[in-house]
Amino acid sequence: MAYYKAIVVVLTCFAVAQFGAAHFSLTYPKARFPDYDFLDNVRTGGPCGVPNDDGTVTTLPAGATITIRFHVAYPHRGGIRINILERNGSIAHELTGGSWIGTSDSTSTTREVTLPAGYTCDRCTLQLLRQASEWSAGNSQYIFWSCAEVSIQEGDTCNNRTCSGHGTCTNGQCVCENLYSGNVCQFKDDCTSADDCNNNGECIEIRATGFPNRQCFCNAGWFGIDCSRRSSLSDAVIRPEDYSIQRQLSPRLSLYAKLVTENGQQQLEVALKHNGTSWVGFGVRPPGIPGNCRAASPGLFPPNGYRIPGALLITPTAEPEPEPEPSSTPEPEPEPEPSSTPEPEPEPEPSSTPEPEPEPEPSSTPEPEPEPEPSSTP
Repeated sequence: MAYYKAIVVVLTCFAVAQFGAAHFSLTYPKARFPDYDFLDNVRTGGPCGVPNDDGTVTTLPAGATITIRFHVAYPHRGGIRINILERNGSIAHELTGGSWIGTSDSTSTTREVTLPAGYTCDRCTLQLLRQASEWSAGNSQYIFWSCAEVSIQEGDTCNNRTCSGHGTCTNGQCVCENLYSGNVCQFKDDCTSADDCNNNGECIEIRATGFPNRQCFCNAGWFGIDCSRRSSLSDAVIRPEDYSIQRQLSPRLSLYAKLVTENGQQQLEVALKHNGTSWVGFGVRPPGIPGNCRAASPGLFPPNGYRIPGALLITPTAEPEPEPEPSSTPEPEPEPEPSSTPEPEPEPEPSSTPEPEPEPEPSSTPEPEPEPEPSSTP
């Protein structure tokens, strides 16, 4: 008997999706919007891949040691650099000493750095660079970048402002509001218990490389971040006649969708039917972004490339292959061509020419034997 899993996703049409599952992006301090994790020096312009925005500004205490956190979806080879940039994009301070660090651990998602004492800014940029050495060639480096807007201020290491606006400073430590955590209340989960899911679902730790790390998994008939909204689907049975949009994505995966209106809001309800015992992922992209996931000019392309001080010139040349296998030499043949004789020698000798010697001794009767010297008269 085949078992079917129905997965229902309800999307609000005007909502902005959070993009991820590609390569690399800051999670603390919070990255600039849009916080794509595929911003690189081939498809986007430096120094950040996206222009300055008026979004979240993270306040940091001058001279403090902080932990930078970032999401890693693909462990590229190489290291990272962390810089403080002025508003014009120039480097004010190199927090990693101007060199690539962490080259021996491509899966790390944190790095501790110390902010410069005496340096303050009302609005500056923390820049994180990540090498992808396997895609670098010649005089060019292939690099991902992610930036966050920060304010670096003198004063107490703990105050209501440095608790990210989601906690209060008590006895020198941030006491965070519900759903928030971290030494400065910088991380937010969707839930901490079933109460945050309105008891219409379970709060489950998903063990992600970023936040939210705990999310509500709603019971049938409910949806939403906190499982507070009712769905017309009260069970896991999909009735195809109820859906105006139907797609057979694969022999085992079917998609059904329709537009619904609730409280004056138009939404897209999507149901997936999967014949299997594992899981299935589903993603959407906003209008204007084609199938290869290139954003419509997310950053400005500098005409002559962007130069990272102390690094090679990076030029926006041809896009690399999606996931090429790095290799400095041509890949060896999987199986050597069989010779005319089936004898399995480690280095099969050609049958038509004598064994190559530095200065082969001429012979009137060369024999195609492993021992080229004749032992008797021919």
